[in-house]
Amino acid sequence: MKKIFSILAVIAFCQLASAQTNWEWDARDSTKLTQDEIYAKAKLFIAETWNKPSEVIINDDKESGLILLRGIHVEEMFYQMNNHRWTFGYQIKFQMRDYQWRLVIEDISCTAAGVGVNVWPKLPMDGYPEEKGLRKTSMKEDRYLEIMSNLKSNIQAIADRYQASMKAEPVNDDW
Repeated sequence: MKKIFSILAVIAFCQLASAQTNWEWDARDSTKLTQDEIYAKAKLFIAETWNKPSEVIINDDKESGLILLRGIHVEEMFYQMNNHRWTFGYQIKFQMRDYQWRLVIEDISCTAAGVGVNVWPKLPMDGYPEEKGLRKTSMKEDRYLEIMSNLKSNIQAIADRYQASMKAEPVNDDW
């Protein structure tokens, strides 16, 4: 009986932990780099992370220390013999000044959903609807939680990679 209770408690905790309701990341840190050096690293990070940086950058103001971009992330899941796709949009602000940087990821929303030519309802970002959830999302709760968990992992990976790139010392090759 204790074993069953423990398993149910772990499952409940995992579902609560993966149900993201605050879809905003805000990371900041101090550094030894000047604003120009942080800007150059941020531009390099953007170029290495997105295939077409010029298409995702909305605002690039070196003097004020702000780069604003709008990105997308696509989640795909194969079930019911079809490949289902959900497209999520997000906004990232890279802010910088001498010896400080900040990364804000916000405004995450489902912008499209469907399979083939069929359009599904856009997924809510505030959790699986308790009432008529299958009708409002076109999927069961476990699939919804899997998609949201994958999305959260992807966005967190962007933040983690940026933080790591800001901490990395420049390579002095003298080539």
